[in-house]
Amino acid sequence: MSRVADKCLSGVVHVLTALSLVKREKTGEGKPKLEVTVHAATGQGSFGPGKYMATMKLGQTKFRTGLKKADSLVWNESAEFPSWSSDDKQDVVLKIRKAKKCTERTVGTVTINVKEALETNLHLSVRRRYLVTPSDKQRKCRVFLEVSVTVDEGSKGETAGENELDKPASLDESTKPKSAQAVAPPTEIDPRCSEQISAISTTYAELIAKQFSSAELLAYVNGLRDKLSVAAPHVLDNVVIKNIAANVPDATQYNLPELVGQSLEGLGKILDVVQRLSQEEDGRLHFIRKWYVDEVCRQAMEAAPEVLEGG
Repeated sequence: MSRVADKCLSGVVHVLTALSLVKREKTGEGKPKLEVTVHAATGQGSFGPGKYMATMKLGQTKFRTGLKKADSLVWNESAEFPSWSSDDKQDVVLKIRKAKKCTERTVGTVTINVKEALETNLHLSVRRRYLVTPSDKQRKCRVFLEVSVTVDEGSKGETAGENELDKPASLDESTKPKSAQAVAPPTEIDPRCSEQISAISTTYAELIAKQFSSAELLAYVNGLRDKLSVAAPHVLDNVVIKNIAANVPDATQYNLPELVGQSLEGLGKILDVVQRLSQEEDGRLHFIRKWYVDEVCRQAMEAAPEVLEGG
């Protein structure tokens, strides 16, 4: 893309972003707002080289992220929809749009039922993957958009359209075991709340440990794949391995909120989420160990057993 085209494109994005922010300033403050965060696009295949943005629309309110290159579609940008109300039945529509010179076009769409998403996540900030429907039905790709939907009582974090983005944690950092939140509650805390806090912290620590085990297994199998790419590259073209690799579930990242000060009902919701995520990680860990690692090792043993030496 030429410098002139880049400047033209940047100008268009700047103007549209400014209009979004002006529209936001005119809305009322002090009431719960729907917050939608688009984190990243991941999966098998892509929409081709170029620069991409994500747009988020609810009703007549629309926001857009900054531009990212095709090889690094990580945005981590949020948009607030103050006009949303709890009885609103509208869907939030997210689109991945490709920018080219002074034009842009939609390459994929995700539609999220807000009410359903909030109920599934118990109104907590849980990052989930949604399958992108490509605009070009002939394109062979399986792309997911990672999105979290929650209700925010106050403005915090970054708004879509700003230039400075939080640097996303690497896979290694995000999957390392983290200390469970300190849970030494003051003596005046309701005993039932103390029990909930203790249960949450224990389950959350187990969840992080399982995710770390999954990450270690994936690192091991990826190391084997690297060796096989040299010793027996035809193994990596095996249809079974390709299908298994494409269907390995992603870990759901969840940041445990401050527990002390939560109501008993709020702690119950957090415990439900952590328990559900822990169960999901059990299934993910089983899939990686039983299917992915075992199949790659079996194929390696037949084609190039030397790659298994030394682990």
